[in-house]
Amino acid sequence: MLNLQYNEVLRMPIAISCAGDLEITKRLFEYLTLSMKSANASITIENDEIYVDNKQSNIKSEDVRDLLESFLTTNDDLADYAQTRLADLFTIGVKQNIDKLLISCEICGYLAHNDDELIIHKRAHALFVPL
Repeated sequence: MLNLQYNEVLRMPIAISCAGDLEITKRLFEYLTLSMKSANASITIENDEIYVDNKQSNIKSEDVRDLLESFLTTNDDLADYAQTRLADLFTIGVKQNIDKLLISCEICGYLAHNDDELIIHKRAHALFVPL
């Protein structure tokens, strides 16, 4: 029987998604490669995602979070960008106001997926107007 800790068995690479922005992905990859050079971390890039293999190094998610924050704050052109985190998955992208992303009915607050669906929904209100 193997004598491994739970974290050692299920340790997955830390993933960073740049939400389709290949330019930011390349810049971030270069930044992380230079920043983690002394930690012997294996860093790979695939399309708009960067993976930090932390099996052979002592890199933790908190270290990556701090590096990402440093990357965003030291680049003036990235002032609109932010990071979000879910366990060992980070996403870097432009901050959006939730109101701009949602399409809602002014009458009842129904959330539609697109403009066409909202128009159909609003027409349904006209069918049930009390007399």
